[in-house]
Amino acid sequence: MKQSFWLSLIVITSACASVRSAGSFIEHPAPPAMLELAHDAARKLAEIYPPAHTELSFAHPVDDAFGQPFVTALRGAGFAVTEARTRGTQLELLYVVDEIEPLYRLVLRIRTASRRVSLARAYTHHSNAVLAAGAWTQQEGP
Repeated sequence: MKQSFWLSLIVITSACASVRSAGSFIEHPAPPAMLELAHDAARKLAEIYPPAHTELSFAHPVDDAFGQPFVTALRGAGFAVTEARTRGTQLELLYVVDEIEPLYRLVLRIRTASRRVSLARAYTHHSNAVLAAGAWTQQEGP
C-alpha cells in the first residue's frame, strides 16, 4: 500500500511539473546587466537579419528579467516582434540566459522552415556591469 502511494505521488508530480528549456535561468539578475545583454543580442540579430524586413516570434514566454528588455531592444532596432508563437512567422526565436560562475552565457536559437542558427556569447559580470568575454559564436544547420 505504501509503495503504491509513493509511486502514485511520483507519477502525479512528474506529470504536473513542467521542464523549462528556454528563458532566463539567473536567479537574481541585475536589471542593468540584463538590459546590456538584451541590447547586445538585438545588435547581433540586426547584423544578420534586416530588421525592417524581419518578423520574429518567440517560441516561449518572455516574462523574465531578460525577455522584456530583449523585446524592447528588438523593436527599437526595427524588428516586428510577437511574443507568442504564430503561424507564418518568418523567424522563430528562443533564448537561454544562464550563469556559469563567473560568466553569464547567452544563447539565441533562430529557426525558419529550412534553417536553424544558434548564436552564443559569454559575458563577465561585476555588480551591474557586463562585458563581453569573447566573440559571438555561430552554428548553422538544417
